[in-house]
Amino acid sequence: MLMNQWEIDEARERYADHPLLGPATATLTALRDAANACSDGWPYWRKPSNASQQLQRLIMGDSAQARYVRERIDVTPEKLRQAYAQLRRFRTTSGVGFHITGAPGVPGDTEPSQAAPEPENAGRLASWRVLPGDPDSASAADWPVEMTIQCQPRTASAPHEVTITVDAGTLRRMVARAESAPWE
Repeated sequence: MLMNQWEIDEARERYADHPLLGPATATLTALRDAANACSDGWPYWRKPSNASQQLQRLIMGDSAQARYVRERIDVTPEKLRQAYAQLRRFRTTSGVGFHITGAPGVPGDTEPSQAAPEPENAGRLASWRVLPGDPDSASAADWPVEMTIQCQPRTASAPHEVTITVDAGTLRRMVARAESAPWE
């Protein structure tokens, strides 16, 4: 991770009026917010940070002085286009929805609703059952749960099933995260 949450906010304010860095920092802010909403967060989930390294380097500049210069001639539409390509690749493979803000000469998302594509390998819960747990347990709520998920992988034509077993604590965290997620 090159930029922490506060450095992203600081860059967002500093370059708000810059024709290329304004949209770049808006996009990085959207990615950071999406990572915070669907995972352990920006500081701990490395994939979004790694996917945005090129964008972060572009925002931070090549020197320590670049941080304090508002007019940045080192930033070009071509460099921003290349950084956005990495983000689009990450968004497609991960299914994480965030808006890519366009800039002069650099296409972005036309509609915010296009920023959250439906994952191609989405699955659905086919069945579940509570497995027998410790008979000395205070309640059956602490017993593990076995879930069967039907998946439609993008490389195969026929769906297949995956069976996973989770402990009660993990299941509670999954449900809490699903309940707090903004559903449209």
